[in-house]
Amino acid sequence: MKSLISVAAIAALAGGASADVFSSIRTANDFKTATTAGDVSSSSARAGETRTFDIGQVASWDTFGDSSNVVMLVDMAALFGLSSGSAIDLNGVGWDITVATIGASWLSEARIEFTDSGVAGGFGLSVGAGNDFAGTANFTSGGIVKLADAGLPDLILSDGILRLEFWETFDDVSDAIDANLSGTLTLQSSVPAPSGVALLGLGGLVAARRRR
Repeated sequence: MKSLISVAAIAALAGGASADVFSSIRTANDFKTATTAGDVSSSSARAGETRTFDIGQVASWDTFGDSSNVVMLVDMAALFGLSSGSAIDLNGVGWDITVATIGASWLSEARIEFTDSGVAGGFGLSVGAGNDFAGTANFTSGGIVKLADAGLPDLILSDGILRLEFWETFDDVSDAIDANLSGTLTLQSSVPAPSGVALLGLGGLVAARRRR
């Protein structure tokens, strides 16, 4: 029987999302919430600009922090039309992601960790939460899910960089791919920014690499 890493459910989410899709990030040492001077306080009623980008096809390898995992560094400040290096907040996330497992891996085990560049604060997203079986399936949020509505604080990116790590809550085979993820992520921020193209290519705004 699989022994899954326990992740706490935060709250039932809007948009058809499962109650345990979002969870606060957990490692050997719990992360602190990153804050900067002048942070805008969370409000579930606050509107925001959104940007959607295609993640391409990303392999999900091992447990969090493993050197095999793919890490994406998103220049979120530039994505929202701000100068690179500018502070920006992430206050909502949407997704349309297909997960295709390999071997005995489960759909529920593929997870995306959203953190600041220094991995000092963040949260996890398990799009296939509750699907404890292998296979291929598409998961969509049906729109933006506000972090405040999930009981989570806004993620403050003091340097404008959002770090995404793709990992497995249970590693079926060390140094082997457990699943492939493809589709789009939508990011929402309260920072005013010029309107832009809704669906963006990766271009120079996103850099993906395996950590090895």
